[in-house]
Amino acid sequence: MGVSKEEVLNGLSRFKTRQDEYNETKFAQNSDLVGAMRYRGSVDSFADLPASATTGDVYGVRNAGGTDDFGTAIKAGDNVARTADGKWDCLGGNYVSETITQADIDKIFDGE
Repeated sequence: MGVSKEEVLNGLSRFKTRQDEYNETKFAQNSDLVGAMRYRGSVDSFADLPASATTGDVYGVRNAGGTDDFGTAIKAGDNVARTADGKWDCLGGNYVSETITQADIDKIFDGE
């Protein structure tokens, strides 16, 4: 005895409903991403960051100098983000090493 077209379609419909329910609980929805970080460009110095920036705005800082609103020194190439409470938070930047040995690299990857 075969399966009817209606039974197959009902089964697929139930599967789609269950898959949609799963996706809603396991993956970010578009509404969850509102306020996510947005890269806005670069400024010459920390002092040049715009006062009009909104939560999630991220800027690259070309030159070292100053500290973010949490006391972290700004280095050339750091990225900073505007927080929900209107502060600038340094996210870090490029790691530069003049010399590095294989042992140093091993320590980095071993979490030492």
